[in-house]
Amino acid sequence: MRGFVAPALRRLAPWAAGPSNILGNVFHFSNFSRSERIMFFRHCLIFGILAAVSVGSAGCDNKAASGSGNGSSAAPPSPGEHQAPPKDLISKVTASPPVATPPAKPKSGPAFFAEKSTFDIGTVWMGKSVPVEFTFKNVGTEPLKVLEIKPGCGCTSAQDYTREVAPGGEGRIPLTLNTTNKPNGVMHPLTVDVKTNDPALPSAQFLITGTIKTVCVFDPPLGGVMAEVQPDQPINKTVKMFNNTGAPLTLSLQPIPPNAFFKIDFKEVVPNQQWEYTASREAPIPEGSNYTQLTFMTNLPEVPVYNVPISCMVNPRIQVLPPSLWVNPVKDEATERDIRIINNGKTPMNVTSVSTSRPDFNVTLTPPGPAPAGMHHVFAAKSYVTHTIKLTLPPKYQPPPWGDLIQVKTDDALMPVIDIYVVANYLSPGMKPAVVRPPEQPLTLTPIKMPGQ
Repeated sequence: MRGFVAPALRRLAPWAAGPSNILGNVFHFSNFSRSERIMFFRHCLIFGILAAVSVGSAGCDNKAASGSGNGSSAAPPSPGEHQAPPKDLISKVTASPPVATPPAKPKSGPAFFAEKSTFDIGTVWMGKSVPVEFTFKNVGTEPLKVLEIKPGCGCTSAQDYTREVAPGGEGRIPLTLNTTNKPNGVMHPLTVDVKTNDPALPSAQFLITGTIKTVCVFDPPLGGVMAEVQPDQPINKTVKMFNNTGAPLTLSLQPIPPNAFFKIDFKEVVPNQQWEYTASREAPIPEGSNYTQLTFMTNLPEVPVYNVPISCMVNPRIQVLPPSLWVNPVKDEATERDIRIINNGKTPMNVTSVSTSRPDFNVTLTPPGPAPAGMHHVFAAKSYVTHTIKLTLPPKYQPPPWGDLIQVKTDDALMPVIDIYVVANYLSPGMKPAVVRPPEQPLTLTPIKMPGQ
């Protein structure tokens, strides 16, 4: 089984094709250049990290249980009656993986072979570090070299592995899996790519499977992880916690720092079986990633300390994507670009004028409308694109050292002017080009024709 399960996995899981494919499929960057895709990815990195944490550890698990909302619609339990966790929070164990058969005679050159390509860690408590080891053989006639071990998850780290195996010899690849923040139930398979000098199989793939057992399961399934928060709306999220240990459970909430981001109200609903907490915060909500951790002492010898994360990601109320246009001066770039102005809050905002420092920029403004297909993967479900600016650059255009400018004026009291620079080097949001415009070339802005004019 030289190819292992990688070909089938790639057919079934689009994420296996690589990050660039994810960006192209999910965000629909058909109008963006490669350099702008890199820039956009940097600005969405915090969001990506938060989404990854919500389904596992540091982007480890590639899918999570579905579900959202601030609570359950089920009726509360009668006094003394235990309310069972929702059925969709409980997973079942998968079957054992197959075993490959080695070739009858050695193959010409170096040849990588593994009898077992899957390692099942069994059932482990969330938060534990688990040793994992794969073995492989060189079934060729020349030395086999392991060039690189690349785990597909930040939760998995390679230890000191065998770098070279003589013909007929065996090597080992030890790893450590950190299960912190992994969801309850069967793990989505974690990949470990192995690059070798085998010309027939330069890249092989191992899988790590298993079942994670958490102290509690939540309703909603992601608990207090919130990825869709509006900056001008208060937060008031209630989460139910169900005993997942199979035995009476004691949870003792430790003191929460007075400067914690969220205010927490915690109570026991059913003794030793069900609890509930409410995380609240008054508006406005600060931009960026916000976090509070609940720490419980338990009666479990295996997990004496149980941590429950509560987090939210808040985009700016008025968001410009991309915040600047990056044009590579040494290669041809896409001449057509889109600039989207996003209103992530409920306070209305309208564009009143658009001007440009280059009269030969072809700039048009579309009327306000909903987020385009696919953009809700990035923005909160209630966000909407107020305007889209479409820009066509002149042929063979190269920005000057001080950049060109597209200036947008709005009726928003907090952001009346938005400056979008067209530059040859990456600019962080809110930054201006390092080179100052020379006095002999003063800034002159030419307004575009607005819709309806």
